[in-house]
Amino acid sequence: EVNGAIYGSIVAIFETGEKVDTMAVIRQLKRTGQLEFVGGSGKIAKLGSKDIREIEKSALYLVELSRKRQLIQLTQGVMIESHHDTSDVFDLISKVQGGILELLDFKFSKDTHFGKITKNTYEAIIKKRSGALEGLPSKFKNNNELTGGYRRGTLRTIAARPGIGKSTHLVNEAAHMMNLGYNVMIFSLEMPAGEVTKRLMSISTQIETWKLDKNAMSNQEVEVLQRFVLNATMASLHIDDSAGIDFLYVASQIKKIKLKNEIQDKSKLGMDIVFI
Repeated sequence: EVNGAIYGSIVAIFETGEKVDTMAVIRQLKRTGQLEFVGGSGKIAKLGSKDIREIEKSALYLVELSRKRQLIQLTQGVMIESHHDTSDVFDLISKVQGGILELLDFKFSKDTHFGKITKNTYEAIIKKRSGALEGLPSKFKNNNELTGGYRRGTLRTIAARPGIGKSTHLVNEAAHMMNLGYNVMIFSLEMPAGEVTKRLMSISTQIETWKLDKNAMSNQEVEVLQRFVLNATMASLHIDDSAGIDFLYVASQIKKIKLKNEIQDKSKLGMDIVFI
């Protein structure tokens, strides 16, 4: 039971995103009122950081086994329902999507105390006074002045009549973010991925789109385009032109890319900004 209490505290710390060490475990056990039960601060201190890390590895392994069991239960349930004539195939697909998305989503608890939120808000306000942007920089100066950049956790809606240039504006912003080295995702509901890429090429190389369409480029422009193509292999930009997507699809695609990045390059985790 003592080991179980320590293990539970380590898992709880991990879920908050906090670094797991001796002091963090002591604080967590104090919060849950279990510190004396496990033998006090001295008992945890004797374990040492090395022992704590070993317990953390074991805890994460158990979490992985739990996820595998949940995945087995999900697939078995869907298989059984698939044999029923009354089952709707689209309901089953939605169930699979939702179940997998839930498995991928390792929930991190948020700060809910007013004092902590106030401190974070104050720091963001002071940051603005220094002239620094709170969010990611827009290509357009007026946008930065009005909004403070694209801030984390916010949703921006660009609304205008057809033909005004909403899609072109967003592609410009995406190209700007890509050139600054941010991780960018584009979900294109109107244009195929090839057309979006062509516009990105035009914006980044300053070669007119009609020249790309008609292959009317000069030799110098071809060299510029070739350099862009070589650099594009290093860019963290993803374009999805699937039709009829919903929130679950968007979230699952971003999760999939995040997991792939964790394997290939840990410096490119997640997405900095998403354009739809």
